[in-house]
Amino acid sequence: MIKILNPLCSSGDLFKEQLHQPVYFVMEDEYMKTRKLLRILTAVSIASIMGITMMPADARTPHDTTLDKKGPSTKSRSKMKRRLIRRPGGKLPNLVVKKAKMTLARTCKPYRPVLYATAWVKNIGNATSPAKLSVGIVGAKDTDGSGWGNGKGTPAIAPGQMVKVTFPIYYLIANPGHMPGTHAFKFRLNSGKWITESNYSDNFFGPVSITVPRGHCKVPGKLADITSKKGITIGGKHAPWGGIIKLKASDANIISGGKCSFLTSYDMLNQGTAATSPLFKNRLRRNSVVNAINSGLSLNAGEVKNITTHPYYVSGWQSVQLSLDDNNVVTESLETNNKFSIRLHIKGRCAGNAQRKPDLVAVLTNPMTGKIMVKNIGAGNADPSKLTLSCDRLGYTGPGPECPESPGLAAYDDAAFPDKVVVSVPALAAGTSYSHTLSFWRSLRWKKGKYVFKAFADAGLAVSESNEGNNTATSTLSK
Repeated sequence: MIKILNPLCSSGDLFKEQLHQPVYFVMEDEYMKTRKLLRILTAVSIASIMGITMMPADARTPHDTTLDKKGPSTKSRSKMKRRLIRRPGGKLPNLVVKKAKMTLARTCKPYRPVLYATAWVKNIGNATSPAKLSVGIVGAKDTDGSGWGNGKGTPAIAPGQMVKVTFPIYYLIANPGHMPGTHAFKFRLNSGKWITESNYSDNFFGPVSITVPRGHCKVPGKLADITSKKGITIGGKHAPWGGIIKLKASDANIISGGKCSFLTSYDMLNQGTAATSPLFKNRLRRNSVVNAINSGLSLNAGEVKNITTHPYYVSGWQSVQLSLDDNNVVTESLETNNKFSIRLHIKGRCAGNAQRKPDLVAVLTNPMTGKIMVKNIGAGNADPSKLTLSCDRLGYTGPGPECPESPGLAAYDDAAFPDKVVVSVPALAAGTSYSHTLSFWRSLRWKKGKYVFKAFADAGLAVSESNEGNNTATSTLSK
């Protein structure tokens, strides 16, 4: 630390008193070359004329942010930089939000306000806060990450004075479907530090919630609306959203690394009036940690799909959370019905390494009645699969199809299995089954003869089974 007098002052100077006052400067290297010292002396002289007081580093207040509290880095030391401190004289404003509210505008139209944010801002510091009308000293922003919000400047605020600041939040042109629903807005003061304050840590308030009723906003065109209605199935046990599922670790499909894997499935529905676009992702989380992602998803208006995955869970209680369109890429008429959760309890330790495999078998009635069944007689859960059904007429050699046809057969077509009836089978937990009656069966008109039907479970070999040799079943029908 070096104390100096301004070398440019004289007894006849107009600023004699100020220039003869001791001034200080802070150096990041005690050993300064003479040329650098001369530059500093010149800067000190100019600073003195401008009314800047130079003070020692140990005399700065806790709110002087122009100097690092930590020692200079190696890089900064090598550059030999000096920093001058403007002494504030000990008096600074301190702005806080005492209360805030959100109100709904009477209309909701493009380029017009949808909401109004109001904050009561008080200066609890000991100096007047300068007027700043060209920047958003008071701001409010939706906490969901959409960026929806606005701000407004403030007039000069004297110590102890409180002012009311109201500003509009406009129609969200980029994503109008985001507006309906409940939103939580967080208020923040002086986010750009345009005003020097004695304390920046108390510039936050909220969040403050408000609901925009569905139908209040004029949303152009048709929009999708993704949601889930039926709940979730884990390890063969089902629960509605908000419910509880209890499992045993010993029933897990796979046990590895201290975690248990159970077959998990849930429904998703587009109850909107337009197809989803672009492709979206769903994420399942265990205690807020992602443990399953399903990508490349889409839904037509009114369409329902079942999603199946194999997440890993841990022993004990945990929260299982589903987020549909987790990246929020689809513009929806309602954005607040995409998240769901249940409580899951797994009894026992997910220890060691084990794998239980399913075993799918097909079942047909005899004589054939149009009813089919797939059973999982294995110890593990099975993913979704397909069953194929073929028909042959014994001794038939003539032209045309062997078995009768019906327009209803088109619903069972699959290009991967030509000339066969294909039935989609959902995921099956160990010990469960799936039954289906062919919708076209009653419309068939049979000719005299004997018909042989052959069913093949897991026709696409999508499921790894403990026994791949028992997937077929046969039945006959005589006319």
